[in-house]
Amino acid sequence: MATAARDEVNSRYLGNRVLLHGQFHPLFDLLCRRSREAAGRRRGRALELESLEPRLALASGPLGTLVSVVDDANANLLAATSADLAVGVTEGAVITASVRLTRRPDAPVHVAFSSSSPFEIGVGADASAIHVPANDLSSAAPLVFTRRDWDIPQTVSIRSIEDGAADGNRAVPVRVSVATVGRAAVTKAIWIESRDSGLVSPAIAAAGTFKGTLDCPSDAQPRPDSTGSVTATYGVNEGTATFRVTSARLENVTNRAIKVDYVIDSANKVVVQAVRGFNARRMKLDLFYRVGVDGVPGLSGSLTLAQPKLGKTDTFTVTARLVAPGMPRLDGYAPATAGNAAVGGAPTAIAVGADGTAWVANPGINAVQRLVRQGGVWNVANTISVGNGGKTIAVAPDGSAWVANADDNTVQQIVERDGVWTANAPVPVAANPAALVAAKDGAIWVASSDANVVQRIASSSGVPLVTVTLPVGAGPAALAVSRNGSIWVASRSASSVQRISVDRGGWRVGRPIAVVEGPSSLAAAADGSIWVASAATGSLQRVVRAGGAWRPRAAVPTAGAPADIAAHPDGSIWVAAGDAIQRFVPTRSGWAPQGPVTVGGTIAAIRSAPDGTILAADAQAAIVTAVSAVPGEVRNLAVAPTGAGALAVTWNAPLTGQATSYTVTMTTTTGAATSTQTLVTSNTSVDYSGLSPANSYAFTVAATNANGSGPAATASYASVEDVATQPLALSAVVGSGSGEFVLSWQPPADDGGSPVLSYTATVYQGNLEQTVTTTSTSFTFSGLATGGGPLLFRLRATTFAGNGLPASLAVAADGTRLSLPPSNPYMGLEGTSTMHANAASSNAIVFAGPGTTDLTFHHNLGLNATVPSILMSENGALVCVGVSTAPKTAQTPMVMLISPKTLLPLQPPTLLIKPQTGNLAGGLY
Repeated sequence: MATAARDEVNSRYLGNRVLLHGQFHPLFDLLCRRSREAAGRRRGRALELESLEPRLALASGPLGTLVSVVDDANANLLAATSADLAVGVTEGAVITASVRLTRRPDAPVHVAFSSSSPFEIGVGADASAIHVPANDLSSAAPLVFTRRDWDIPQTVSIRSIEDGAADGNRAVPVRVSVATVGRAAVTKAIWIESRDSGLVSPAIAAAGTFKGTLDCPSDAQPRPDSTGSVTATYGVNEGTATFRVTSARLENVTNRAIKVDYVIDSANKVVVQAVRGFNARRMKLDLFYRVGVDGVPGLSGSLTLAQPKLGKTDTFTVTARLVAPGMPRLDGYAPATAGNAAVGGAPTAIAVGADGTAWVANPGINAVQRLVRQGGVWNVANTISVGNGGKTIAVAPDGSAWVANADDNTVQQIVERDGVWTANAPVPVAANPAALVAAKDGAIWVASSDANVVQRIASSSGVPLVTVTLPVGAGPAALAVSRNGSIWVASRSASSVQRISVDRGGWRVGRPIAVVEGPSSLAAAADGSIWVASAATGSLQRVVRAGGAWRPRAAVPTAGAPADIAAHPDGSIWVAAGDAIQRFVPTRSGWAPQGPVTVGGTIAAIRSAPDGTILAADAQAAIVTAVSAVPGEVRNLAVAPTGAGALAVTWNAPLTGQATSYTVTMTTTTGAATSTQTLVTSNTSVDYSGLSPANSYAFTVAATNANGSGPAATASYASVEDVATQPLALSAVVGSGSGEFVLSWQPPADDGGSPVLSYTATVYQGNLEQTVTTTSTSFTFSGLATGGGPLLFRLRATTFAGNGLPASLAVAADGTRLSLPPSNPYMGLEGTSTMHANAASSNAIVFAGPGTTDLTFHHNLGLNATVPSILMSENGALVCVGVSTAPKTAQTPMVMLISPKTLLPLQPPTLLIKPQTGNLAGGLY
C-alpha cells in the first residue's frame, strides 16, 4: 500500500470506528482475521469494524503494533491526532491513562511518553507528586511490554499544571514513542488540552538567565529540521530574549537569531517592546512567565513566524527555565524547626559568606561569632574577641570577616590560621565607623558617621590600611555594593544616597539623590536597583536607573519601623521591624508586602543566605533565628473507604514551599477512648486496612521539608451504623451468547451509613460455581451449561462496614423465575435450609443433591455423634448439628465446625444444654 494510503488508513483508524476499503493493510489483517472467520465470509470489498476501545496506531514491526491509550476514569479517547480533538484536563488535575498493546509482540516493546511543554502538561508524575525534578516534568520512564504481559494494562499519569497565569486553554502535544530491539522507534503525538483554571497569582520576577528550547509540535511526527533554542536575561519585570530558530517551512530561516525586548504585565504575560532579526508585524509571541511545580520559574508559550507573501507559517512551543539560582515560592516562610542559635550578649549585625557561613557582630560581649549549619540546625562554632563596640560586620571574598569597632574607631579582620579563627591587629579609621561592606575586589569600605567620610581599606605589602578617604553627605549610616561593583552610601542626616564609582583610575562620589527621611539601611537587589529603608518614616524606597540617571521611586510603607533590610536571591526585599520580618515582592502595579512573619524579641539585623534562608538577629533574646520557606497546607485532603475496614487518605501537594515528606496522624475513637498512630511518607496517599467500622477516625496531614512543617489539614471518617441491606430488583435473563446469563440489580435501600464500594455476585449450577466482584449493577456470566439444571444467583454489597446482607434469585435454564423458601440471610443457601442429610431424598429440593449413584468416597470422619443436619456457612465451613454419643456427653446436643478442604474439625465441638427429661437418641431438628 502506498505511504499516503497507509497514512489515511491509520488516521481513520484512530477514531472509534474503522472503515477499510479495498485491500487489507497487514497492520489490521491480524485484528480482522477472527472477525472474518466468525462471519464465515468476506463482506464484499468493504469491512466495518467496531473497535473495542480507542487506539493509537504506531507501526513498530512488519505487522505494526497498536498501542491503546485510554483515560481510565472516563474511558475517553486520548489518541487525539490534532489540537481540535484534544482531551481536556483542568489545571491542577490529573488523568491516569491505561496503556497496553493490542497484539502479542515478537520482542519486548518500549512505550515512552514526553511532554513538549512541561510548564503546561506534566507526564510521569501523578497528582500526588511533591516537587518533581525538571526532567520528570517532561518525560516518563518507558513502559515495557513483553510477550507474556502485552495485554495487561500499565498506567501513566498526565497532569495539567497550575501555572497561575490567565493564559486560556492550551493544547499541548504529548509524544508517544514505541521502540523494539533492533528496530527504529516510531513516534506520534497525542494532544492534551490544559484548561485554564482562571487562577492568577503574579509570580516573583527572579533576576537571572533563562535557557530552553523551541519545539515544533504542529505535526504528528516531530520535525528535527524545525527546531531552536531560547536564552533570556531577565530583571524584575523586564528582559531580553534571543530565539535561535531553524524552520524547514520558512524561507531563509536557519539558525536565525531573533531578539525580543519585553516586560511582564500583571497577568504574567510577556509583552513585546521591540523586535530585532524579524519583522515584528509577522511575529506573534504568546508567552507567559510561570513558576513550575518544583518552584523554578520559567517562560512558556509559543512563537509563531509568518511569511504572508509566500503563504507560509510555522509555530514553535517555547519552554525556558531559570538556570540558577533556584527560587522558593512566594510565601510559606516561618521560623525553621530548631532554628535558634543562642549567641548571648546583644547581637546587632549579621553577614553571610558565599559558603553559607554566617557571622554575627555582638558588642554585648565584644566578640564576633561564627555560625555554621549542620543537619539543618544553626550553632555557634567560634567566638572571637574583638575591640569595643563592634556593631557592624562584613565578609570578604576570601572568606575572612571584618568588624568595625565603633567605640575604638577601628576595624579588625578575623582570619583562620591552622584551624583557629583569630582577630588581627586593629586598623584605625575615622570617627564612629557605623557601616562596613566588602567590595568585589576584596577591599573593605567603612562609613564613619561622625566624620562624614567613607574610607577604603586595602592591603599594601600584606598590611591592611586606609587607601582612600572620600567626603560624603552628613551622617553616613549604611553601605551596599551593587551588582556592577559600585559602592553606595546612605547619609541619615542628609536624607540622601550617593554612588561611589571608579573614574579615570580614581574614585568619584556621585551627586546626592534625595530619598526618604533618615535612611538607616541600604541593600543592593539582584536586578541592580538600590533599596533604602527609613526607620523614621517606616518606609522603603527603590532607586533605579532610568533614562541614564538614577532616580528614586515612590516610597512603600512597611509594617513597622525598619531596623534592617536584606536583598533575597529571588529578587524580593526583606525588612526587619520590631519582632517580625516582612517580605516585599514585585507586581505590575508596584511592590506588594507579604507577611509579616513573627520571629520574636527585637530584630536588630537580617541577612539572606545563598539558599534563600533569612537569618534574623534578636538583640533582646540574644539568639539568631533561621526563617525559611516551610511548606504550605496540603490541598484537597480527603478520606474515602476502599474496602471492608479499609480507608484511603489522599491529598495534593501544597502550593507553596517544597515539601519533601508528609506526617500523617490517625486518631481512633472507640467510645470514650482515643489512640493515635503517626507515620511519615513521601507519597500523597496512605492506605489503612483492618479498621473497625464501629470506630471513628480523624486524620491530620502536614507537609515538611528541611526548614520545618507547614500547617496541618484535617479530615475525618465517622463510625458506620451497620452493613448494607440486600440489593434490590434482582433479574436474570438468558444472554446473547451460548451459556450466558445476564444478572442485573439495583443498589440496596439502606447502605448502613457507608457508600457501596462493590458487589459480589455468585452463580451456582450443579457442581459449577462462579464468583465475581464488580462496581457495576449488572454482570454477564458465561460458560454455564446450556439446557442444564436451574441456577441460583446470590448477590451482596460491600461497604466499609463489610459484606452486606445477601439477596438470592433462582431461575430455570430458560430464565424462568423459580420460587425459593422464605429467605433468611443468616442461614444457609436459599433452598437448602430444610434439607435432610439424606443424599437420596435431597433430590426433592430445587437444587438436587448428588443422589446415590456415582459417589466417590473421600474421607470418613468420626464425630462420636449422630449428625442429622449438615449446612455450609457463609465462609465455606461445614456446620454439623448432632447429638453426642460419647460416654460422658451422651445425648447432649452439640455443634461442630468442619473444614471443607481437610474435613477435619476447625475447633472442638460446642456442647449445648442437655435436656433434663426425654430422649435425644438421634433426634435433633
